Amino acid sequence: MRTIFLAYAYRESDHALAAQVERLLASHNVRAVSGKAVGGEAITDEVKARIEKSDGLVALLTRRDELAGGGWTTHPWVKDEIVHARAHDKPAIALLETDVQHGGAYGENEYIPLDRADLAEALLRLSETLGEWKRKAGRTIKVQILPDDLAAQLSGANGLVCRYRFVEGGTLHEWKTADLIPETGGAFLYLRGVQDDHLVQVEIERPQQNSWFSVATSQHLPINLRARQ
Repeated sequence: MRTIFLAYAYRESDHALAAQVERLLASHNVRAVSGKAVGGEAITDEVKARIEKSDGLVALLTRRDELAGGGWTTHPWVKDEIVHARAHDKPAIALLETDVQHGGAYGENEYIPLDRADLAEALLRLSETLGEWKRKAGRTIKVQILPDDLAAQLSGANGLVCRYRFVEGGTLHEWKTADLIPETGGAFLYLRGVQDDHLVQVEIERPQQNSWFSVATSQHLPINLRARQ
């Protein structure tokens, strides 16, 4: 997990809060991105693209207009950004300011109460949430493909299909795709979402020609491919 989209209203009253959340994200080695540079209040195509490229979303649902019957509205475009993130299966959490009405799509999802007079509890809970997201997201590892002669052959090939999956406690996970990267010292795959107890299995196919596969291998070892008969 490298980037989090920070959804908030670009108003002076929220700048300090957004800056504190950005510092918290940085403490988790996560970079905050936002739609501030594109301007405007509506959720634009550019903002949607930034959300889709991010690894998750944190939203600040702060007070906007006071309601006659009590409570406050919040910023509709920030709520739209939450909806867009969850529609694309991104982890998302809202910090909900006291007395803000938060119904609508995904209103039942978890949120963190936000009291501006006592920010510590909200920021601690957000930190715990980010830690859990990072644990679930796993790590990215770099594995070398062997034998060297096959790796050299595949490095210059077009149209390769490279897949990997994890094996956990005898259970096979779904296949994911990766690109074979020729580098100094060999050819490598970068595998995302690795947990400490995962074994790794790799399959590389040259469509309508040959394919190669590995047995389930420790994530700390090179991947030895063999031809599929």
